Amino acid sequence: MSLNIYTDAPSKIDMFEGKAHENLAQKISEIAQDDDINIIGLDGYLGSGKSTIIDMAIDKIKGNDIHVIKFDSEIYHYGATKKALIDILYDGFKQTPNVNLDELLKCKDLALGNIYNYKKIINSKISIWTVAFICSTILSLQSLRYFISDLSGLFTTNHLPFSYYVKVALEFILVFSPVAIGLFYVNGKNISEENGTKKIKKPSLGDILKRNSEDTITEKIIINKEVGTLELKSALEGFVKCTPESARLILIVDNLDRISPTKIKEIWSDIELITEIAGSNLKIIIPYSGKHVAQALSDDGHEGLEFISKRIPVTFFVPPLISAGWRNGFIEFWKETFEIYDENECYEICELIERWLPKNYSTVTPRFIKRIINDIKVTSLTFPTFTHDRILVSFYVLMCRYSLLDFKSLIMNYDERKQKDDDIIEVVRMQVTHRQFNRIFDSADDWKKGLICIHFQTNSEFAISELIEDPLLNSIKYRKPKEYIELSSMYGFDKTWRKALHESSIEDLILFLESMSTTDKSRAHKICDEIITQANKNKLLKGEYVKNIVDALVNVNNHVKLNSNEFFLVERVTALKNRIKNPSAFYDLDEVARMNTFEELNSLVSITEEKFSDNFSDISGEIFFEFLLGKNELYQNLDIENLILSLPQLVNGIVFSLKNEIEFNLFSEQVIEGMKINNANFEDLIDGEVYAAIEERYKKFMAGAELNSIIDLRILCLDKRWRKTNLTSYFPYQAKLLEDHPEEYYASLIAHKINIGDKSSVPGIPSLELTSSFKETLYNYLLFSNNLDVIVGALAIEELKPYIAPSLNFILDRGKVKRLHTNTFIRTLYGPLRDITSVEKIMEFFKDWDSFSDSSIGEKNHDQINQDFIYDLRVVDTLPKFKEKIKSFISDKLSTKTSVIEFIKQASAVHLEMISLVESNGGTIEFSNLTRIFSDFYSEEDIKQLSKNNNIPSIIPLLNADDLDEVLKSLMDLLERKDLDSLRQIYVIRDFGEYLKYDQSNQSDNRAIARLFTYSNDYNFLAKWLDVQSFSLSKWNSADKKTVESFVLNNSDLFPTLIKTRYFQKRIVSNQEATEALETEEDTKA
Repeated sequence: MSLNIYTDAPSKIDMFEGKAHENLAQKISEIAQDDDINIIGLDGYLGSGKSTIIDMAIDKIKGNDIHVIKFDSEIYHYGATKKALIDILYDGFKQTPNVNLDELLKCKDLALGNIYNYKKIINSKISIWTVAFICSTILSLQSLRYFISDLSGLFTTNHLPFSYYVKVALEFILVFSPVAIGLFYVNGKNISEENGTKKIKKPSLGDILKRNSEDTITEKIIINKEVGTLELKSALEGFVKCTPESARLILIVDNLDRISPTKIKEIWSDIELITEIAGSNLKIIIPYSGKHVAQALSDDGHEGLEFISKRIPVTFFVPPLISAGWRNGFIEFWKETFEIYDENECYEICELIERWLPKNYSTVTPRFIKRIINDIKVTSLTFPTFTHDRILVSFYVLMCRYSLLDFKSLIMNYDERKQKDDDIIEVVRMQVTHRQFNRIFDSADDWKKGLICIHFQTNSEFAISELIEDPLLNSIKYRKPKEYIELSSMYGFDKTWRKALHESSIEDLILFLESMSTTDKSRAHKICDEIITQANKNKLLKGEYVKNIVDALVNVNNHVKLNSNEFFLVERVTALKNRIKNPSAFYDLDEVARMNTFEELNSLVSITEEKFSDNFSDISGEIFFEFLLGKNELYQNLDIENLILSLPQLVNGIVFSLKNEIEFNLFSEQVIEGMKINNANFEDLIDGEVYAAIEERYKKFMAGAELNSIIDLRILCLDKRWRKTNLTSYFPYQAKLLEDHPEEYYASLIAHKINIGDKSSVPGIPSLELTSSFKETLYNYLLFSNNLDVIVGALAIEELKPYIAPSLNFILDRGKVKRLHTNTFIRTLYGPLRDITSVEKIMEFFKDWDSFSDSSIGEKNHDQINQDFIYDLRVVDTLPKFKEKIKSFISDKLSTKTSVIEFIKQASAVHLEMISLVESNGGTIEFSNLTRIFSDFYSEEDIKQLSKNNNIPSIIPLLNADDLDEVLKSLMDLLERKDLDSLRQIYVIRDFGEYLKYDQSNQSDNRAIARLFTYSNDYNFLAKWLDVQSFSLSKWNSADKKTVESFVLNNSDLFPTLIKTRYFQKRIVSNQEATEALETEEDTKA
């Protein structure tokens, strides 16, 4: 298959409409033949076709005996540029007719330094060994003939003289002397000095001759080390002299804009030199990019352009290709390259070129057209073909190869992308391009698949896997949410994401979700449900505690609210709770696992939002004291402050801490919350074994040594000796505690004095300020007292009462007494407590002991019950059993005639208060069998006793209606008895007058009642009672009637009601008339 690839060689014809290139070539060829202009410039963009124009111009000139010399600056960029220029010029001048070639060559050789003269002087020396060796060799050769002859004589002649042997020996020495000298020479040492260093080397046999002897050479060489401007000038002058005046040459300096700025400046200098020396014989044509050359000549581009205009007065400009022109040219190039031509395909590609022309191209150039067509052609060979594939190839080449954009940006979804000010144009262009592709292809998936195939040069499945899957997995594994966000807008993401969910570990997914939640909340919301679903499936957190995973979940929850009922969370929290609820299994774990249990639970409940305290109403005291007590800040989500330990567990925790010497604050919130005065568990702890932790502090305190802290001082409360032994004399030794914690010091001292019953004064206490913190501290210490009695008893100490009272109020308010002797409370303690607090507060505190009323209210010492206690029961709604017991007690007290008579005669204030209490509560007492008691009392009791005040008015309200009616009937009978002393009847009216109503309907004899009127002046209550009764005096016998009428009329002021009745009004009128008649009669008589 033919590739039809374009090379960078200039085109032979102008393929673009308008023929701008051909027109320029024509004009340049005409001006180049003008002797007045020596240098011509051709300015144009890189790849705009300058070389093509020059070649076309040269073709038009060649027929006019003008020789063209072409110097490619780029080829000789990294070599000796001037030397190359001389060689190029020599080759060009050599082609000129009638040129002196010998002189021309000589000029070139002289300029390049090929010809040079020098003088050489050599001084040599011969070694003594050499002289000796040569002489011995000559003697050896001369003696050899004689030695052979004489040696043979030794074997043929007998009895030779001694001189003969001497002769042979001398001849032998002479013959072998060269060998001996050579051996001596070789075994000797040759010492030489080089650069000031002596070197010893063993000579070879060859060195005995003058082979390595030392020579001194002196030379004088006339040669230049480098070909410079002078050499170039010399060569040009020589070349011009050797050339006929009629000769015309054109030097084309090409690719000047493709070399480094340093080389441009160097060649620019050479051009100036050439134009100055060559004159009209050598014209120069320079195609260049003005922008690049100007920047090379000067940092200021405008100044560089001035330099160019000064040196090149005549400059042609290559016009940019108009859109229609380059599009037609593109089509022509396309037809030559591709066998199949599709007009629509070319149109779409041209649209892409115009929209995405790389920034380094100001306009579309011929070179660019060739380049992109070549790249489309070559790239199309490397992947499976598909419909309209070359359109996508052109887009890929423009974006990824020319503009160097990341391939991922080509297949992102730009419809949902937020546009920023700095990339709004690119986003809009990309949106237009995507709409173009959506129009060409059936769907966005098709053209995105095609781009992926082009990029990876394989089918789409492998390509998508390579493009998205691995980067997506890496973005999850290495927690790079920004990369994930970029990938999410790419084709095939949804499918790859679901695959990644299964291939990534759940731990990596959770950590990635954490990173995403801090980067993009909205996107984190989208993926959260899927990841949490995986967490449920994989039972995340099922194994050992992994801190970074749990922390990640907490951070995710802070940004993206998780469902508190997620299975894996509920399962893990439940498992941790069960672990804590089983102390034996919990302590089977290693220490790290135990600590991690609470750390992990603290983190997880911040997500589940459940209260730890709700699930642990009776947490193990050992676990609480070792891992939770005082850790409120460390485990803020476990609401430790709301954990309430049962008293047994609280004691267990204290014992555990004491045994294992775990330091704890005895006044911590949980201990104080669970602590109550006179609690059996605490009493057993205090009265039991003295643990080493307590003993150590106690001995230190008794020794007068400073305790380490207030924690140690508080621990002493757990020692029974703190309650029983007077330790006040040791307190002054704790000067440091007094200085640092004066309130704690005095609170401990006061509580100790209260418990041991010490009523002496406390030194320094007047200076103590009664602050809220002191009240709380003393309250804490008082909770470890033996009972409430000793605290209330201390109120009698006037000095301490102001300090004790507030803390004692706290005890009552908070119900901090476990056991209480109710007999003592209502008899002894109630009064002092009533002095320092309200009745309601005391009764509210005491209501827990309401069930102990039977033992509190009894026959024994009931008179000692605090009267105020009975009185105050009327104003509160609490203590119903106490009220009922008092009623029962009063009922029992008034159950017999004797007891009632005794009560009437004399009753204690407490009993009277009890009756008032029963009355105020609307209670009554059964008197059905004792209704005659009162009539018997008035009729039988001594008159002196009756005259005294009694307690009958207190009893009357306790009678129910029926009993009261019976009592009143019997008393009315008593009032009507004529044989009874009137005083007894008067005392009945005194006590029962409020309830007695006189009824005369059943009476015919009213003598007893009439008699009572005569006592009205002496007993005001009697007059009031008689005044309000209803009497039918008209039915009375005349004697009784007369008695009453006379007394009432004469004492009308005592009977304001009776006197107003009709009966007495008539009597008053009759009396007045009688009086008037009498007066009239007397007047008449007079």
